[in-house]
Formats: sequence, C-alpha cells, structure tokens
Amino acid sequence: MSVLSSQLCDVPLHHLSILGPSPPPPPGKTLTEISAWLENQPLEVVILAYRNFEGMMEDLHEYLMGCIKNISGDMLCPRGVPTLCQLWSQEQQVILSSKDEASMSQHEELWRSIPYWWGNQVKPRDLIHYLEHMKGCSHPGRLFMAGINLTENLEFVLVHPAWSLEKLTQWGLPYLCAWVWGQ
Repeated sequence: MSVLSSQLCDVPLHHLSILGPSPPPPPGKTLTEISAWLENQPLEVVILAYRNFEGMMEDLHEYLMGCIKNISGDMLCPRGVPTLCQLWSQEQQVILSSKDEASMSQHEELWRSIPYWWGNQVKPRDLIHYLEHMKGCSHPGRLFMAGINLTENLEFVLVHPAWSLEKLTQWGLPYLCAWVWGQ
C-alpha cells in the first residue's frame, strides 16, 4: 500500500487490474495479501479487473479462477448491481469483472466489465464536474469506477514546481472523499 493508504481508506472502492496469465508475484500470494488487508478494512471494496487473458490455456484460467474463489471466499460478490451499503451488510468486499463473455457464462462471480472513468484533471472541482457529466451519460444506478486521483499537467508543474503528485492528491482528497461518500 502507498504512503497515502491511511487516507485512501476513506474512499471505499479500489480497483486492481489482474494482467496477463501469471504475473509475478504468484496470483495466490497477491490475492492472499489483498484478502488479509480486507479483513482489517470492513468498509473497503476491491474490484479485480480480469483483463488480457486472451490465449490463456483453459487449465491456467481455471486455476486462477479457483485461486480467486478459494481465497476470496464469502467476500466475493456474485454478479449483480448492489449498492455499497448492500455490499457492506453482506460483508462482500471483492468484485471480479471481465470483458470475456465466454468466461462470464462459465463463472457467475464474473461481472460484466465495469466502466472506468479517468478525469485527468488538476482541480478537484473540475474532476467532480467531469464525473458528474459521465454519470449523466451512463446507465442510472449502475456501478462505475473512477480514477479520483488528480493529475499534474505541464502548466501546473511550471506554476507549482515544489508540489509533488502526493501533495496534490492530499490537497484535493477531502473534497473528493466527500463527493465519493455522497454517491
């Protein structure tokens, strides 16, 4: 977890991409670490985006799915459109999403790929404006993910040479967290 992890615990949804057939470290070790962290963070929900598995041998695919199901256990949320409150009340903290229709038909735990919106903004207010616009364009009530970290651009760096990405994030975090909790 990063230096900001204690503050990021205020934001209940986290996204992790699972890329490729077997990235180091082994998936079981990574999933065990995530599971252990979630046990101590009852209001956190992690979305595991299952991507880039085209051409993966079926036995490896099933092995990885078995690891995820075994390690996540009751924390794994079945396919659906819950609210955060529903996830919390059912103590479900892991959502597994995929773009692969064939895998989705074989595994009821796989959700259809969840949209990920990246605002690419320096100012929290501009980021919120972008996210509200995107919500208005999508399906009402549908779960979405959004990158709420702020992004430095050249103009900002030149005007604020002493600011780091961490300082920028900490500066906007209270405003952004309030918006997330309002969702």
